[in-house]
Amino acid sequence: MSMCIEYIQNMQTKKNLEPGIFGRRSFITGMAATSAIALLKNHPRFSYDPWAFLIDPALRPIPKIPAEELQKSYPRLGPIVDIPSGSFAYKRLETLLQPHLQEAVLDKKLIEGDYDLYAKTQLYCLPAREDAAASAEDYGRKAYSFLLESLPELERRWIRWTPVSKEDDFSNSYDRRVFLGHAFYEIIEAILVNSEDSRESMKYTETGSDEGGRFVSQWNKGSNDFNYWFICAPANSNLLLALYSEIIMLYVTKETADQIYSVKPIESRYASEAISEAAARIISERAVEKLSVPNGMHFIDKIAGTYKKNEMYALVEPALAWMRKKGVSEGFRVWREEGPDGFTARIKDAR
Repeated sequence: MSMCIEYIQNMQTKKNLEPGIFGRRSFITGMAATSAIALLKNHPRFSYDPWAFLIDPALRPIPKIPAEELQKSYPRLGPIVDIPSGSFAYKRLETLLQPHLQEAVLDKKLIEGDYDLYAKTQLYCLPAREDAAASAEDYGRKAYSFLLESLPELERRWIRWTPVSKEDDFSNSYDRRVFLGHAFYEIIEAILVNSEDSRESMKYTETGSDEGGRFVSQWNKGSNDFNYWFICAPANSNLLLALYSEIIMLYVTKETADQIYSVKPIESRYASEAISEAAARIISERAVEKLSVPNGMHFIDKIAGTYKKNEMYALVEPALAWMRKKGVSEGFRVWREEGPDGFTARIKDAR
């Protein structure tokens, strides 16, 4: 992750950013008008490998790409999204920027006073190899069908499977897509503005990347459904687990829609990660066996090892142990009927 901080004094700044909806970290079936799989399978000089996406990501490190280059030369995914106050991401930025603000005031770079934080985020994609993206799409379709067969209580969602190419721009056409790429980047731009003098401000830019998945959505309380959603899915071995953990968010977001942005942002985030990651682990283990994925369990065990390295996944292991005993369907039932708090209480009591 890279970051840049800029201090501004005696300069007019716009103070018109409004809270929006921030997507989850940290990424179902429809017919594509032109399928990358069909095109590649029928190409006379292309030997289709259904497991081309299984290259170990450790052998292909993510390149560091400056924010300016991402903004100029790489595909955008989804809209620019305002990070709402009270959200998990907003609180993280507050904690991160507070010492920088204090230092700036002590160094006389900024005046003392109250400062308001405004922030926005944009996603970008590093496209995958063509063969990896095509095989990832092929597996993704099969994996989603397997999920619905395993949990028939889940409603089938229409999905636009979308391998990303270098020349693409999905800043306007993104709803109900599963974007397939090698890696995904996020640029966060924030500004702290003095509440009494908007000329006193501090700008902050952060660029992060990962080869995992991401689920981004905006929930509509009135219609009790999504205004939009999309998923970033890695066209590498992480897909085996990441695809399920992100798709499952389609079925558990309703219960955290109010809490995750205001009432209990941290608790709700931990709970949603727990149920989605635990359910994904169990379903992915069954899927790699059913779909005969080469070395499937090896990849899943390796990916799942990252749980213990991130505090955000603190409840995943208790949830996994509980759902292995009670079943994934029972986990979803408790989530629907008792909510995130009830689910969290169940898995904690089981420890």
